[in-house]
Amino acid sequence: MERLTGSLDEFRYWKKARTEEEIFNNYFVPIGGGTNKNDANIDLGLYFKFNEGITGTQALDETVLDYSGRINNGRIVNYDASM
Repeated sequence: MERLTGSLDEFRYWKKARTEEEIFNNYFVPIGGGTNKNDANIDLGLYFKFNEGITGTQALDETVLDYSGRINNGRIVNYDASM
């Protein structure tokens, strides 16, 4: 299994193709996600932010929150506090 080597501030996964212009105009802008009651950005499948603070508790810090509004939280495998 290949692993990412590098650094990410956030990760967005869209469920439809985005144009070059949409990417260029929005890559630096925080976006809100939709929910079952709010259909904003319904094509946003995942929106992970990785710089949301450190609590010092590994069980909390290795969890990556999904800001798409769909509660698809993830977990960093092999998390290390020095990350």
